[in-house]
Amino acid sequence: MNRNHFAGLLEMAAPVAAGLAAAGYARGSSRHSASGRAGLVSAWWMVVTGCLMVGVVVSLSRMGFLATLAGLGLGVAAGVGSREGMRKRRTAAIGACVVVVLVLGFVYLPTDELVARFAGFAQTDDITQDQRAQIWRETVELIRAYPVLGTGLGGYEPAFLRFKKTAPDNRVDFAHNDYLQILAEMGWAGFLAAMGLVGFVVRESWRSAGEWSWVEMGIAGALGALALHSLVDFNLFMPANALALGWIGGVGCGRRAQG
Repeated sequence: MNRNHFAGLLEMAAPVAAGLAAAGYARGSSRHSASGRAGLVSAWWMVVTGCLMVGVVVSLSRMGFLATLAGLGLGVAAGVGSREGMRKRRTAAIGACVVVVLVLGFVYLPTDELVARFAGFAQTDDITQDQRAQIWRETVELIRAYPVLGTGLGGYEPAFLRFKKTAPDNRVDFAHNDYLQILAEMGWAGFLAAMGLVGFVVRESWRSAGEWSWVEMGIAGALGALALHSLVDFNLFMPANALALGWIGGVGCGRRAQG
């Protein structure tokens, strides 16, 4: 029903699928006896990644498209930055290839419909970009009124009516920014707790050897993609997207615990 939330789900899955594809390729190159099977697994996950990318493109979500490319790039950057010596140079070479692919994807993947939506960037489906910015400013006033504990989960819409001056013909039940929404409903206490949880997931996903595996790189990309998209949308308040994020974070923490 909402192209941005649909794209938000896919933008988390695409980097993880790409990480699994890279993991299969790396496993095949290091184990000659199992290279055939690993190659098939890697090819399968590359196909899955391609399908997810196509889904993001046809969703016509502008920020979803940009966030997906950014998430894939961030995953590679996390891996390159954590490696040393030959492993770093090898990963950097792979990363350079990925960057080239991402740039080409940015140029050639968008359909005419998506390009037209970028051309009309100031206009969203329901409100203009100026109105969205005004909603953010009015949400800041709401946060100042309930700074510590917020309005309570689900209390944004009725509490916002006191400060709402823009978009009089539109119902504003979300802040169109996950960070402002969390601050408004949970206050600084809840916001800092949420950010602490995110930091815990990132820390636990970091392997004891001090390097990101390919799967962890995919997890980092997924978190980064949603973090970027959350600046202009409310994916975290959609149950499917929130559950997917929780599952991805659990995978990262679980792999660290097993290590």
